[in-house]
Amino acid sequence: MNTPVRSCLLAGFLAFSVIGCRDDMHPVTDPSFDRVQPGPSFDWSMPARFGPDRDGDGLTDYLRTTEEISPAAWTVNFDACALPPGMRYTWYVNKRPVAAVAECHWIHEFPAEGTYDVAVHVVGGGEPSVWAEEVVTVQDWLVLSFGDSYASGEGVPEVQSASDDVLHDIDNAVANLVEARRQRDAAAASLQQAFENKGLGESILATQQQRLSDFLNACSIESFKSITECAEFLAGLPFETFNSARDHFLQGVSDAQERVNSLTQAWQNALAAFNAAQNAVTGIQNTIAQLRAGLQTAKWQPPYPGQDWGGDDCHRSANSAPARAALALEQSDPHTSVTFIHLACSGGRIDQKRGNLKQQIALANQLVAHREIDAMLLSIGGNYAGFAAIGTACAVQQPCYVDDPALDLADANGVCLLLGVIGFEGQCTTFFGNFPTQSAKHILQEGVDSLPIRYDTLANNYLPTLTGLLAAGTVRSNRVYIAEYGDLTKDDGGAYCRFDNTDPLGAMPGVTTDEMEWLDLAATRSIDGAVATAAVAHGWNLVSGIYQAYRDHGYCATNHWVNRIHESLLRQGDISGLLHPNNAGQITSAGAIVNALMRDLYPEGPAGAPRAPDQAVAFGPIAAGAGSARQ
Repeated sequence: MNTPVRSCLLAGFLAFSVIGCRDDMHPVTDPSFDRVQPGPSFDWSMPARFGPDRDGDGLTDYLRTTEEISPAAWTVNFDACALPPGMRYTWYVNKRPVAAVAECHWIHEFPAEGTYDVAVHVVGGGEPSVWAEEVVTVQDWLVLSFGDSYASGEGVPEVQSASDDVLHDIDNAVANLVEARRQRDAAAASLQQAFENKGLGESILATQQQRLSDFLNACSIESFKSITECAEFLAGLPFETFNSARDHFLQGVSDAQERVNSLTQAWQNALAAFNAAQNAVTGIQNTIAQLRAGLQTAKWQPPYPGQDWGGDDCHRSANSAPARAALALEQSDPHTSVTFIHLACSGGRIDQKRGNLKQQIALANQLVAHREIDAMLLSIGGNYAGFAAIGTACAVQQPCYVDDPALDLADANGVCLLLGVIGFEGQCTTFFGNFPTQSAKHILQEGVDSLPIRYDTLANNYLPTLTGLLAAGTVRSNRVYIAEYGDLTKDDGGAYCRFDNTDPLGAMPGVTTDEMEWLDLAATRSIDGAVATAAVAHGWNLVSGIYQAYRDHGYCATNHWVNRIHESLLRQGDISGLLHPNNAGQITSAGAIVNALMRDLYPEGPAGAPRAPDQAVAFGPIAAGAGSARQ
């Protein structure tokens, strides 16, 4: 903030016009002006317009009507309490006195945004008076967000079905369930083996018992050597006496019985282990059921008045990166405020389907009218390249980057069965069952090839219709900020993800490292390349650094910035948030947007004055009645 203190009654004061520095008394005859001294300056702030939840419904309040978006006056709060205290504070706007108050706080309503010369003359009881003057920029940043699900907030509903704590607990429970099931299956295999071993031992015991019985029936002490039947039975056995032969067969029975006893105990132990493992599985399932019982319905921002796109469920959230960037801008400078218009829509494209940019821009014109747009945030292109369809295809096509891949639903079905414990098997099965008929390779190629002409259509046909973005009939392209997409393919160490049956929820089912590498190089980088090319071609600002920031926070990373299947189901009750940034990812993208905005909105740096509106108010007397004061 600039803090020039001007002593307008020093040398040259008499040349000052009466309007230039007057109080309610003529400056030549007011003795207080004889003792004007330099001092600190006053401060000012504008009330925040974006961020609060005044009605307590859990949703950030958006300004939704033209009257709210473009008010008749702009309120600025002034604070002169740092100046030496006085009994009278006379405030001037553009060299004209507008209010005399007894306190150091003053509220003024300016008729328009722009730059104003504001001054205060403080008169104290017997103390020298103080004059402080500042150039005040009345600036409410009008920020509009257009585009697709990455800008709307898909994946991060404003009110989640499950809180992050519950989501974390369920995530851990599911991981524990996978391990418990593995242990139960291992226990079941051990139980089966123990049962078979016990059966084999019992069979051997029965054989030994039968041999003892056959020996006793064939032989006796009296006829041990004389009876032909006994001799034949003992043929080849080196027994000279009946007792030694009998002891041999008795020992066989005893050994077999001892083994049966041991195998029976092993079977009982295996049965106990299996029951314990099954109880552990049941216990975890019950825990998950209890956690699911506390889930609520996810909440999104309601549609704007006049939004009629054949379905208004755009999944807009103040947790999205553009909304977070607008909030950060609001909180970064008390001298300015922010009006944020959030029109991005899940599924949005440039010129196709509901919620496309043509419809978004038309609604923006209704809401904003001729008001100057300070920043147009844009995320568009991923839907044309079919990124969601490509991800689904790679889950069921093996490999997905060839012309004619084979179909393999095993891994996807396995994950869906696991999600049945959470109650979402049906949605999961439906999602992966609706796999694309084309190979992922063909989907991507057709989509990426179409992007340049789509961006041309946006730049040449649609943006010129956005009145608030025009200056002298020309599109202010330098106020368009188009964001790149993040890298979803790598783990914590930057290696490509791969599906692992031991951690079925930790990576996309059925997707190999080769397919992840292809998704990165051929899909994400191709789309981001098209975005960057369009930015250069049309003079837009590229919001970069997002792709690189995700390099070790992909789908399979422990610290991942993208929604996994079960996280989307738990956060918003459906699978639409899959492969979209989670809260951590949105925060990162928001930071990149803020960095890009600050360079333009504060040309002198963050500590400098904000960029003045185009319709800046010239210094000079203001029209009578244009301002007001409240004590």
